[in-house]
Amino acid sequence: MIIFLYPLIEYTCVKRLLFSIFLMVFLFSLLFFSPSSKGDMVFLDSGEAISANETAVIIIDMWDTHECLSDLNRIEKIAPHIDRVIRKARERGMKIIHAPYGTMGFYENYSQYLELNKTVYSLYQDVNIPDYDFMAGGCDGVNDESRHPSMQNPAIEIFPEDLISDDPGKVLGFLEQNNYKNIIYMGVHANRCMLENQLGIIAMAKRDFNVFLVRDLTEVTSSQENVPGIETYNELKEYVLGVIENNWADVIDSEELLH
Repeated sequence: MIIFLYPLIEYTCVKRLLFSIFLMVFLFSLLFFSPSSKGDMVFLDSGEAISANETAVIIIDMWDTHECLSDLNRIEKIAPHIDRVIRKARERGMKIIHAPYGTMGFYENYSQYLELNKTVYSLYQDVNIPDYDFMAGGCDGVNDESRHPSMQNPAIEIFPEDLISDDPGKVLGFLEQNNYKNIIYMGVHANRCMLENQLGIIAMAKRDFNVFLVRDLTEVTSSQENVPGIETYNELKEYVLGVIENNWADVIDSEELLH
């Protein structure tokens, strides 16, 4: 009788073994491949890993026009690349915040503006911003003061889940209330508005956020005549990025956000 039952017993043991293996593989996949409560992890070239769900991307002053033609040309050059990168950032779980200063009248009826500016408690409080010689600004081309921005550059699409605001207190309130820890900056200009405003790099670094600036998705406004030893635009940009990296933020490349 035992001899006849042996194949059945052996078959049952094999089924149990296979089930155990399947269960272990399933649990392993849940542990290592399913999105965690922190969302997708972004691994930077420095070796640092940041959680997408704890990261906001703030796009500063990527306007539809600019009084300095050379600055406008640079804005239009990087705008499509910003759009491409934030599409991936959005997919990974980062919050995209559009901050084209002085154009909120255009967005006053947008849900992305109303959500932040009418529902979030403002936590605004000034922090001291140091003055650098390169903050004076300038124009290395034709300057037409009749040009006034009215909206963000249309090459950068605003999605329904994004936010729009140039109010530092509202943005800070949103970040604090939703436990964001990391801020990635894109836009212009790295030696002026992105540094000297209360929504900018220095202010947020002083508020203990983990701050990043994307090297190839920012530009500077020409002010090399104010910086001893700096003669060209490219020299000025590298100098400004060096000051930022040494004091206020990690400077990264956009490709680090795409892989």
